[in-house]
Amino acid sequence: MLVLEFELCSAALGLNPQLELLETLAMIANDRRYPSHCSEMLALLCEQYLLQGRIQEAREVIQVLATMSEPADYVYRAWIALLEGDNSSSLHQYDKAIDLTLQKQAQSKRKPLPCFVPGI
Repeated sequence: MLVLEFELCSAALGLNPQLELLETLAMIANDRRYPSHCSEMLALLCEQYLLQGRIQEAREVIQVLATMSEPADYVYRAWIALLEGDNSSSLHQYDKAIDLTLQKQAQSKRKPLPCFVPGI
């Protein structure tokens, strides 16, 4: 997954969309044989859609993320609100994402990782 993420980020930085990679990512993200990576792939797919300005496709991915109780769906809702100029809604969604992330970290036995928030 790191290789795919690196390639997609490199493409985004170079303003050269890699549509084949994006299609591959969408296919992997929707493959239910890999549930442990599904939310990560969907989050990466949503980021790529937002970076390309494909808001409607990002919203569809967010709906799937919301069913997984992931903080990511709040993060991407916040990102879209920010892009649409709704700053108060964006801040509210980011607060929800951070709260949910901190709750998950408190319940986890692993050492908490820093909270990175895409879109800001």
